[in-house]
Amino acid sequence: MASSAGKASQTPEPGASQAVPMPDAAVDMAGWRTRIDAAEDFESLMQSALAIADPSFRNTVVSAIIDRWLVVDIPGFIRYLNALEVAGAKDSLAIVALALQDSLARVNDETAASDEILVVVQRLVSYLAATDPWKALAWARKFLLDYTLDSSLVAIARGMARTDVEAALQLAEGIASLLRRSQAFAAIAAVWAAKDPAAAVSWASSLTNPAERALSLNSILLVAADQDLPGAARLLSEQAQLINADYLRERRATLAALGLTEADLVNDPESYRALFESGAIPPPSSPDVELLAAAGKVIGAKLAERAPSSGLTWAESIDGDFLKLTSIAGVVGGWATQDPAGALAWVRQNYPENLDLYTTIHRSWATGDPAAAAASARNWGDAGQRAALLESIMKVWATADDPTGAAAFIGSLAPSADKDSASYAFATTISYHSPDLAWQIARGITDESAQFKALKAAFSAMVVRDPEAAAQALQATNLPARTTALLAGMLNAVAVE
Repeated sequence: MASSAGKASQTPEPGASQAVPMPDAAVDMAGWRTRIDAAEDFESLMQSALAIADPSFRNTVVSAIIDRWLVVDIPGFIRYLNALEVAGAKDSLAIVALALQDSLARVNDETAASDEILVVVQRLVSYLAATDPWKALAWARKFLLDYTLDSSLVAIARGMARTDVEAALQLAEGIASLLRRSQAFAAIAAVWAAKDPAAAVSWASSLTNPAERALSLNSILLVAADQDLPGAARLLSEQAQLINADYLRERRATLAALGLTEADLVNDPESYRALFESGAIPPPSSPDVELLAAAGKVIGAKLAERAPSSGLTWAESIDGDFLKLTSIAGVVGGWATQDPAGALAWVRQNYPENLDLYTTIHRSWATGDPAAAAASARNWGDAGQRAALLESIMKVWATADDPTGAAAFIGSLAPSADKDSASYAFATTISYHSPDLAWQIARGITDESAQFKALKAAFSAMVVRDPEAAAQALQATNLPARTTALLAGMLNAVAVE
C-alpha cells in the first residue's frame, strides 16, 4: 500500500485548492468512487476534492476519501492533518474536520479500537474544542478513555468557558485526574478573568484544594497584569500570604499529632530529615505557592518598566522564598531591558551568588543588544558562571536577525569551555533554520560529546533538506570516527526509507 508521505514534494501546499482537471468531477460521484478506490496519493486527491464548489457534494467526496484513507493509511492521514495545521489552512481544515465526523460515524469496531484512530479522534477533538466544544465533548466521550479523555477535557473546558463558564466548571469538576482537573480550572480561569475578573477571583479564592487554587489564581493574575497591574501585584501578595498561612496551619497540626514542634525539628535536624524523607511531615514551606511563579515573573517585569525600585520593594515583600526570587527575577529582567548596568549592580549588592538572576539580566539585555551582553559575560570572573551566561546569551542572539554578528563573536573566542558553551547554544538553536551555519559552528566545538550533539542537530536538518549535500559535507569534514559513524547512520536510515 502506498502512503502520501513520499509524494509531498510533488503535491500542492496543504490546504491549497488546486483541482486536478476533471470536467465532470462536480457531478459524477461514480467517477470519484473509481478514483478513490484506485488512489495511491490521497493528499493530491484531497486537494482536488477541496476545490469542489458545491459544499454538500464536496463534503460527500471528502468524507468518501477519508473513509478509504482511514482503512489504507491512517498514519498518512494523521500527517496530512498535521500539515494542514502547520500551514494554517483553516478553511481546508474546517472542511476536513466536518467530513471526518461523518467518516468516524462509519468506522467498524476493529478500526475504532485502534491506537491510530484514537490519535485521529484526539486531533478532531482538539480542533472542535475551540470551534464547537459540545460536539468535541460528544466525540471525546464516544472514543476516548481514562487519561486521553481527561487530557481532551481540558481543552474542551477552555472552549466552553468562552460562552458558558458554568458549564465549563461543571465539566472540569467531573475530571478524574487531579492534574487535568487543575489544568482545566486554570484554563477556565484565564478565559473568565478576561470577561469578569472579580467573579473569577472570587471563585478561585474559594477553591479548597490549594494546588487548584494557586494554578487558577496564576492564570487570573497573568490576565490581570495587563488590565490592572497594581491590583494584580496586590492580589498576588495577598494570595501568597493566605496560601502560606493555610499551609503552615496544617503543617503545625501534623507536627502536633506527632508530638513535635518546629523547635524540636530545628534542634534535631537528623530526625527531621528522616521524617521528611519518609513523608511523615510536609516540607517547611508551601509547594503550592510556587505555582504563582509565572504570574510573579510577569508582574515583576511589568512593574520594572514603570519603576524598578517599586517593583523590587513589592517582590521582596512576597511571602515564600521561591516565589519571591522568581518575582525578583521578573523585576531585574524587566529592568535590564532599560538599564542592565543598574540591574547588575543591584544584584551584585543584594544577591551576589545568584547565577539565575545574573542569567536573567543578560538574557533580557541580549534581546536589545546581544553584543553588549556578550561582552559583559565574556569578562565575567567566575568561569562556570561565565560559560552559563554566554550560553543563555547565544540562545537569544541566535533568534535575532544577526547570525553573522553572533558567528563573529564566537570566532573571536579562544578555544575554551566558554567557546564550547557559546558554540553549542548557538548551533543547536539555529540548526533547523540555518543548518549549514550550525554545522560550521559545531565543527569548532572541542568537547567531543557536545560537538556530536550540536552536529547531530544540524545534520538532521541537512539530511531532510538534501541528503546528497549532507553526505558531501560529512565526507569533507574531519571528525572523530565514532561521530562520523553515528552521523552516517542517519544518512543510511534515510536511504532505507
